[in-house]
Amino acid sequence: MKIIVATHNEGKLAEIRRILEERLGADAADIELVSAGSLGLPDPVEDGVTFQENALIKARDVAERTGCPAVADDSGLIVDVMGNAPFEISVMCKLDDFIRSDGCVFQVRLIFFDIFLA
Repeated sequence: MKIIVATHNEGKLAEIRRILEERLGADAADIELVSAGSLGLPDPVEDGVTFQENALIKARDVAERTGCPAVADDSGLIVDVMGNAPFEISVMCKLDDFIRSDGCVFQVRLIFFDIFLA
């Protein structure tokens, strides 16, 4: 059986292959994993609000384009002081939205800009 992994990251493909081998043992050899990137498929717009929604968007897009079963994952940073918003959403918000009187969120926000947007 061929399963398309909705990723352009070959490391994720290897990780999913390893998980299958751990769970299925010898039966994992019956599953051919192929990355969306190796097929030249574009990345879909990930406009979901949660990681789960974005994973579903990716898997459904790949399945529709290929006619094959597809799997996907999505992950990122969740930051307590930003209301547990996924980092992608947090980045889109204005800095003023996160400034509190104690400056805590302001400092976290600046750290994220320094690390991820430099």
